Amino acid sequence: MKIGIALAIFNPNLDFLSDQLKSLIHQSHLDWECVLSDESTDPIVSRQAEQLSGLDPRFRWVRRQELPRGPAANFEYALNQLSASCEVFAFCDQDDIWEPQKLERLLELLEKKPAAPLVHSDLSLIDGKGQMIATSCWQMEKRNFAHNSSLLELVLRNRVTGCTMIFRKDLLNLALPFPKEVHGAYLHDHWVASLGLILGPAVDCGEPLVQYRQHGGNVVGASDLGWWPSLARIFRAAIFFKTKADAAFRVRYKLAKDLRDRIQERKPESLHFVEVELETFLKPRRLLFFRGLRGAKFMTQEFLIWLLLNLSFHDLSVGSAIDSASVDDQFGTL
Repeated sequence: MKIGIALAIFNPNLDFLSDQLKSLIHQSHLDWECVLSDESTDPIVSRQAEQLSGLDPRFRWVRRQELPRGPAANFEYALNQLSASCEVFAFCDQDDIWEPQKLERLLELLEKKPAAPLVHSDLSLIDGKGQMIATSCWQMEKRNFAHNSSLLELVLRNRVTGCTMIFRKDLLNLALPFPKEVHGAYLHDHWVASLGLILGPAVDCGEPLVQYRQHGGNVVGASDLGWWPSLARIFRAAIFFKTKADAAFRVRYKLAKDLRDRIQERKPESLHFVEVELETFLKPRRLLFFRGLRGAKFMTQEFLIWLLLNLSFHDLSVGSAIDSASVDDQFGTL
């Protein structure tokens, strides 16, 4: 089964990029192709990235100059450049390292679960020098996958890291094109994972199959969710609670609305399921808060999310919110 890999490039550290490309070359699953979509602003770095793509004929470097810029748009462009023979797809970051068995292991799980639209794995964490920071990102971030059975919980907190997932073509066709909000509010992996849960259950592979590099240039990184760091974030959030609460609500509201609109357009037989799930999200904040607090069992990350949403004073019902003509009319732009 051929796997299409979308690799988004933006002014990469060339040593990191070289390590990542070599880790793809050394994959035990050999039937793949990778499009490197480059929107770097430094022409010298871009030229060197193109040269690195010559390490293997399965790499294809393309220059992206369209607007909007950003990782979601860049990944979307790479996905669209993959050949029609690809049956399964993967996101790849420019600065990580894949374990040699990553594609083989995830593909085995996907084939064993024909109803699953996607499979994703745990990650280990490394620093800029490749030294191990943590053996499990899931354990460090206290990810609770029991919540992933609910679309509501996944919309509130994405637990599917883009570089760890592979997904089927039917999910890709449902996800493309990405909504414009993806380019400024939530990320591409949150969009794909949420749509995937509508199609069927995801498969969680607890094996760390990506070395997730943490360095100063990360767009998104891992967070140590120990008690004291989280408590400090709660105090900081309390200082700016209204702004943060509104932003937390707007991002999730946009994702919920986009999901509803896409399902109504492409998969109307699943619309009732989505509306039931999102109705809970769009109920008055106080009801949402107490429901979430009980479900989160005082885990600090979930507690912070529920707290911020409760502090947002928007009291919308599913009818007024989901069917509104424009989210920007209600909340303004982010």
